[in-house]
Amino acid sequence: MRAGLVLGVAYKKEKIFEFMKSNDNFGLEVEYSEDRQGGTAQAFRLAIKDHVRDEDFIAMNGDELTNMDLRKMEKLHLQNKPVVTMALTPFKCRLSIVKIEGKKVADLEYGKILEDVPVSIGVYAFNRSILDYLPEAGSIEDLTFKKLATEGKILAHMLQGKEEWITVNTQKDITEAEATMKSWGVLDSAK
Repeated sequence: MRAGLVLGVAYKKEKIFEFMKSNDNFGLEVEYSEDRQGGTAQAFRLAIKDHVRDEDFIAMNGDELTNMDLRKMEKLHLQNKPVVTMALTPFKCRLSIVKIEGKKVADLEYGKILEDVPVSIGVYAFNRSILDYLPEAGSIEDLTFKKLATEGKILAHMLQGKEEWITVNTQKDITEAEATMKSWGVLDSAK
């Protein structure tokens, strides 16, 4: 039996189809959900409604990479039964944190990890009841997650140990992602 994957596609979707086909879908059963430019809430809603049959499942944004153990998050989700289990990690500031004394800069620290500031990494375990909270259009973060958070229906799952996360939005991010993935043993060092 092959594992199932639903890919939400829009911009340059033909390139994604071609890439997946040329790699035999990486051994996965793949279905595509076409985004209609209604934001992340619509994209998730359409993918779930049209393609997902499971009661609980993993969902993620397409520009996130992680080496996290999804089984740990899945176990936490299934034991506690929230609408959403959200993967989190401490915020790594990609700017210099500046310490000021009086009117002078006393110190700078680039890449500081703010342990007490967790951020969502765009990886989730959803219960199918998420469909009741997804609007026709808009941002899942602003419109759905805020509401679920105030109702206590989101469970936090912090990355642990050597689990890492990177987001890929710029050419610089791609270069950093390739180096990180090599350290995870995912990319061949010769490429």
